[in-house]
Amino acid sequence: DRAGFFETVKQVAATEVPAPKASPFRFEFSAEAADHNTTILERYDFDLAKVIDDSPGSHNSYGSELRPPWQLEPLLRHHPSWQEFHDDMVYGIQYPFEKQIDEETRQSQLKANMDRGNHKSALKEDERQHVTKLMRTDVENGYAVPITAEGVRRLKDAEVYPVQRTHPTTHQQTAKFLAAKAHSASGFANEAETPTQLT
Repeated sequence: DRAGFFETVKQVAATEVPAPKASPFRFEFSAEAADHNTTILERYDFDLAKVIDDSPGSHNSYGSELRPPWQLEPLLRHHPSWQEFHDDMVYGIQYPFEKQIDEETRQSQLKANMDRGNHKSALKEDERQHVTKLMRTDVENGYAVPITAEGVRRLKDAEVYPVQRTHPTTHQQTAKFLAAKAHSASGFANEAETPTQLT
């Protein structure tokens, strides 16, 4: 009932959230941090999952951006997707891929993409500052772990996709064209400056 729901919300909001423990990684946009983080990964056979499992309660733990599942359960347990959400918080999100690639293909694609480098749109001098700012923000907020290029090559199951910078005008022109054809402009949101992959 409504009163019970609001009472549960109040109880959850009043419950203290444990402060995250220190991460073994350094979230700084620097070569020194990349070297440090690569050394950490090397201790775990370049397996990021092992580092995460060995750092419970840190902000690199699965679901660390949310309250602990035991705090959210009284509020969300009746939702039909609660169990899936719970498992994502505890074990990480399992992305369903259309097809799996074999190890030989993965390594070949990794080498080719690293040799090729970023898209030209991200390499132009006037664009590089924007891409760098986005990457720096992701690192400093703890969303991305800087590592060396050699660390990427050795990282278990790693895939690399070049950074690309797109402009709002491109999306607006595409949206106008498709809207005219479909008589509907829904679905075209601000996708202005999103790098496709950080390395």
